[in-house]
Amino acid sequence: MTRPDVNRPWNLESFLDSLILELDKARETLAIKAVNRPLTYSVKDLALELQLFPSYDGEQVRFVTAKPGEQGASKVSIQLGSITDRQIRESAPAPISKDDITIEEVEELDTESRATLKRLGVKSIKDIEKLQKRNVDIQKASDSKLKYNKLADIIEKSRRSKYKPLVHKVSMMQGKKDDVIYLEGENLILNEDFEAQAMVDGRPVSVREAGNKRVVLALGRKLKPAEALAMEVMLDRDTVIRFNLKSDLS
Repeated sequence: MTRPDVNRPWNLESFLDSLILELDKARETLAIKAVNRPLTYSVKDLALELQLFPSYDGEQVRFVTAKPGEQGASKVSIQLGSITDRQIRESAPAPISKDDITIEEVEELDTESRATLKRLGVKSIKDIEKLQKRNVDIQKASDSKLKYNKLADIIEKSRRSKYKPLVHKVSMMQGKKDDVIYLEGENLILNEDFEAQAMVDGRPVSVREAGNKRVVLALGRKLKPAEALAMEVMLDRDTVIRFNLKSDLS
């Protein structure tokens, strides 16, 4: 039987992925609304009954939706249970924060990768980092070519393009054995897993502390009065700040 193109074959996995995605959106919307006002209702049961023509090609089962009045279709019923306001609050993820980046904002991600991440419930950069910390193999979980190594590079570039490093103040302090240099600012270290590196006059020095607002360098020696220093600090794999500094220690 010939059917119009509007009734294209589809598989159950894609249908359920799309349905779950829409339900997640509704749940997250309710969770955001609950921030300002309590929910005074619950979402009741939802039942779907589909009239379908199944087909099997030896590997996949696919369906074509029956047209009105078309005979011989199989019936598939899907029952979705109810959810209360308490369940919404407990199960819905927290709204995306200002310091996070949604996957829609990541220009390097192609359409297929975005769709794959959404099916896995990944909406932002922080969601991807949670998967990494739990040692989840995204490629196996998604049955795709999506690899975390590639995602990690995209994450760093996207975050750094949005949050440029700013150095507000550089100061020095004398120590007993060596002198210390303090860099204070904003967006200095964005990836806590990256080990910042630094060089002074072409020689590596110890990074004693590395954070978003402060980086502390231990020089390993005493500075001479009015000594000129060529500083180089690597904040992540793609970001290096360079500047010249003159010692004000006596």
